[in-house]
Amino acid sequence: MMRRLPLKELPRYECLIEAAQLYPELDPSACEVYLNLIHIVDLLSEKEEAYLAKYDLSQARFVVLKLLSIAEEGSVKSSDIADRAAVSKATMTGLLDALERQGLIERIIGKEDRRVIFVKLSKKGKSLLARMTPGYFKCISQMTSVLREEERKRIVASMQKIKTELARKEQSSK
Repeated sequence: MMRRLPLKELPRYECLIEAAQLYPELDPSACEVYLNLIHIVDLLSEKEEAYLAKYDLSQARFVVLKLLSIAEEGSVKSSDIADRAAVSKATMTGLLDALERQGLIERIIGKEDRRVIFVKLSKKGKSLLARMTPGYFKCISQMTSVLREEERKRIVASMQKIKTELARKEQSSK
């Protein structure tokens, strides 16, 4: 994930109203929502990164390990993992190189086509996931524990609404 320049504190709403005087396109409440979303994502990411760092993992490496752990056949084409993780094949190669150096995955050359590389979790990778995953889910659950269940559902519904509209606009611009 490309890190943004985090804000130590967000601009006050009054500042957004003043800025709207200069920039009529600026909707202060929309801007306030956006800035808060960006800020909370940065704070959540910092906490997640701190937890994963205890296991010498980045978020991207963890995602690859989790994708491999749910693979039905035990090994997956590296290109399929790249697709599922929504990263380029080059990025995936770098992630797999790092995970292989750590001994967390194994690469297997395709029998029918030697250009095809399959990847699977090593015993060490399975063991690491078994040890760290419960704590990971506890960590991310604690980050939103201040919210009641109905508040969480409203937030998820609101974010889904934004996501759907962004996808619709993306499709219509093509």
